[in-house]
Amino acid sequence: MSTSTPLSVLQDYVLLKELKPEEKTESGILLLEDVDRERNQGIVVGKGDTCKLPIEIGDRVLVRSYGFDDVEIKGEKYFFGKEENIIGKLS
Repeated sequence: MSTSTPLSVLQDYVLLKELKPEEKTESGILLLEDVDRERNQGIVVGKGDTCKLPIEIGDRVLVRSYGFDDVEIKGEKYFFGKEENIIGKLS
């Protein structure tokens, strides 16, 4: 469970903080803010006690574009869902 948020994550759920999309490409091209970008990456900030994935607090993960719910805790935005919706760990 996470100690960095005021939420104890239960069972096989994970709590993620969204990674902000890049504002420019590696080659320096600026991306427009109004472009609708899917949420597909996050940082693990909490995981339930029955989560079987080899992920730890602070890991960057790739997630499905569906299957997560948004939640705001003390003014911070997070999203949570079942561990099965995490499809990979980023290095």
